[in-house]
Amino acid sequence: MLICFRFQLFVNIYLIFYIVCVIYLFGQSVWLFFCSSGVFGESLSVKEGDSVTLFPQLTEIKKDDVIDWRFGDILIARVRNNNNPAVYEDALDGKFRGRLQLNGQTGDLTITNFRSTDTGDYEVSNIINNFRKTISVTVMSAVEVKSVSVKEGDSVTLHTDLTEVHEDDVIQWRHGDTCVAEINKTCDGDAAGFRDRLQLDHQTGSLTITNITTADSGLYEVKISSSRRTINQRFSVTVIVGFMFMREGSTVILNTDTEIQRDDEILWKFGDEVIHIDRFNRRVDSRWRNISVNDNGDLIIANIQSDQFGDYDVEIKNKSALKKLQYKVKDAKDYVLH
Repeated sequence: MLICFRFQLFVNIYLIFYIVCVIYLFGQSVWLFFCSSGVFGESLSVKEGDSVTLFPQLTEIKKDDVIDWRFGDILIARVRNNNNPAVYEDALDGKFRGRLQLNGQTGDLTITNFRSTDTGDYEVSNIINNFRKTISVTVMSAVEVKSVSVKEGDSVTLHTDLTEVHEDDVIQWRHGDTCVAEINKTCDGDAAGFRDRLQLDHQTGSLTITNITTADSGLYEVKISSSRRTINQRFSVTVIVGFMFMREGSTVILNTDTEIQRDDEILWKFGDEVIHIDRFNRRVDSRWRNISVNDNGDLIIANIQSDQFGDYDVEIKNKSALKKLQYKVKDAKDYVLH
């Protein structure tokens, strides 16, 4: 009886030891798997206009290392052999031209004058040791921007939310870099292309635009200043170009309605999702394999699928102006004539 008890105790101790060893080895394997893969990620928020340095956090760059920085899948900077930093300013239609600085010793990438269109994933990798790190960057406006959508040809009012304007208040409205309306100062909205289509409320400072056109889309800023206060507000106006009722499998062409210049930045979105594609039709997401962009930035959807019906927004941005249009692409089978 005693022998059986001792034997059973020995078996139990052996089993416990075996289980502990298995757990330990499994834990080590998991730890080794995650460490050897070299895959890391982080996220950060940046204010529009700021400069930020993205750190790969490498201890050192060895002679044979090749450090690549990508925005999505597009190569934008590279360090080779520890001392040859290169930035590719023509990538993505010159999106980052003049705004990238690469440290050849550490691999740190500095991006200056962040723009809203710079939101996205930045990946740094070393092809020699399979190191890879993704930094998700969100660009926030320095001043809150109120979004307003309006159909082409309709009227829209941009409200300051003021209950009254004081006698010494100076109110100035700007569309992009152009002054279009002012209280207590002189500003010629007609010269800016609005020609009798602006109405300025002298009680509240709100601005009404009538018979709106695609050229009226973009960013509006109002500055209200006096000896007592200074208020800045921004409005992003999107002009809805129209509704398109298409059959599944047909081809859809969405126009920028603009003569695109070399330095223009074009950003297409499907709902809140950015369509990462440039004028060379290089795609980041295979989901957009049936979508291309022509030389003028127009979006072409070949053989449109059921999950591609919805709202398409385009932003055309340059140093002095921002244009924002929206197309509502609907499934024709859901449209019933009344």
